[in-house]
Amino acid sequence: FYTWGYNGYGQLGTGNAVAQSALFKPPGPFQGSVTKAVIGGGISYEGCIFQAGNSLWAAGYCGNGNIGIGASATNNVFIKVYGINGTILD
Repeated sequence: FYTWGYNGYGQLGTGNAVAQSALFKPPGPFQGSVTKAVIGGGISYEGCIFQAGNSLWAAGYCGNGNIGIGASATNNVFIKVYGINGTILD
């Protein structure tokens, strides 16, 4: 699982909010088991949520609980979304 591009809210899991022009492999136990990822938001609020097995992981803007990991300004590393398991639909 690699990320790249705009990272103004830390949604690429790089540990910072700096744009990533080259492929970046975020560290975590999910590596090798990611099956789907969703990046987006709208009105400049970006987040990334991905599925690894039956677990969901997220990073990015979460000031309004946007990505299900509590309310704080941003989260720039991927953390597991606890209490929610499931499948990201196409």
